[in-house]
Amino acid sequence: MTAEVDNVPLWTRILQDVSKIQSSKQNKTLLILGDRQSGKSTLLSRLEESEDESNGLVLEYNFISVKDPINFTDEPQQLDVWTYDGDPNHLQMLEHVINADTIEQLAVAIVVDFARPWTIESSTKFWLDAVGECTNTVWNGLSDQEAKAGKDKIRKYLNRYRVTNGFKADAKVQQKEEDENDEKEEIEIPLEEGVLEKNYGIPIFLVATRSDILYSPDYAREYSLKSEHYDLVQQTLRTIAIEYGASLLFTAALSNRTQAQVLSDYIGHRLFGFPLTHDAEDVNRENIFIPSGWDSFAKIKGLFSKETKISDVFTPPSKAVEGERQLIPTPVFSEFLLEEKKRIETQPKANVQMDEMRKGVHQMMYNKPETQPIKQPEAGASPNKAGAAGGKPDAAANFFKNILAGSRGAPGAVPGAGPSVGVGAVGAPPIGIQPPPAVAKRMQEQGK
Repeated sequence: MTAEVDNVPLWTRILQDVSKIQSSKQNKTLLILGDRQSGKSTLLSRLEESEDESNGLVLEYNFISVKDPINFTDEPQQLDVWTYDGDPNHLQMLEHVINADTIEQLAVAIVVDFARPWTIESSTKFWLDAVGECTNTVWNGLSDQEAKAGKDKIRKYLNRYRVTNGFKADAKVQQKEEDENDEKEEIEIPLEEGVLEKNYGIPIFLVATRSDILYSPDYAREYSLKSEHYDLVQQTLRTIAIEYGASLLFTAALSNRTQAQVLSDYIGHRLFGFPLTHDAEDVNRENIFIPSGWDSFAKIKGLFSKETKISDVFTPPSKAVEGERQLIPTPVFSEFLLEEKKRIETQPKANVQMDEMRKGVHQMMYNKPETQPIKQPEAGASPNKAGAAGGKPDAAANFFKNILAGSRGAPGAVPGAGPSVGVGAVGAPPIGIQPPPAVAKRMQEQGK
């Protein structure tokens, strides 16, 4: 044996070792779904432990390394990650990820956003239905034995979670015991009625992002939230999760990567068989973690006893509040001018004030009243009525008349220069009210 090894060239042995390492790695796939702007890219960046954002593609590919949380010396496993942008019009592209080649090594994460709680229930069910259509198509295309084996894998996992109290043993030991139990045709305890009612044959993770927004004062004030409403959202998601055999995890926008690490370890547990090192958490509302197989309808019912739906508490705001663009109709410019003309004509008092102001300015600049054609009173109208029709001088006209009256007796004033007044003159208006130099010069020439 030693002689044979010595006869093998060094580079050949290196390549053989690398080939063995590569063959030992398992290619697994994670598909991330959810509405647009629900936090999918942020979640992926936390799983990657980087700050990279999405490139805006409809279906975007990345990969991350998943490590065994206990045996750190083991080689990290590569996880292929596909992120769908959330466009409901291109769901056929999911077939490139959910197909016969990947379905046995596939898991799906569905992301919902706490910032839009009125969409949580409908969005979760929409993406679950989309996944169900794809998986049913794939399983129907495979043999009955393969389809049964895939779905039995999920059912057995939920059943054995209760028996092993959360899979605390080493993953390799677990797998060995499971294989032995399969050979002995173990008789399993049936699941509770309603649990895993819809079995897609793949692990499903429900991830609710920005869970800390529920504690925002503005948010609570807008919806008149009480502590029981937080439990209502949790109850709704847990009811959906237990029906599909899915797990549930909350992440906070401002927290550290703790929950992202929990999700990463749980993905490694479900896809690569790593041991599950995190306990279920149903008390801390911001960091909820409900692994598949842990929950029951009795636990869920204790959260919120009233017959209330999310839609009864959270109502969608207007599109303007959500930030969506709205087209504001504008009239034709000519129509706008006609409307303004009518509006001005319906305000005679304002017209009289502007006319008086114009006359006052003219008299101040040229020291003589503006010549206007004398309007003849209508037949049968008395002089008093005709004079009253013109309106009383307003404050602006009185202001200019006071300026003219003060300028005539002001010492140092230029004859005929109107309001040019010396500092401290008796009856002078406030400092700074003087005509421009060119106008003052012309007024001086007219006064000579």
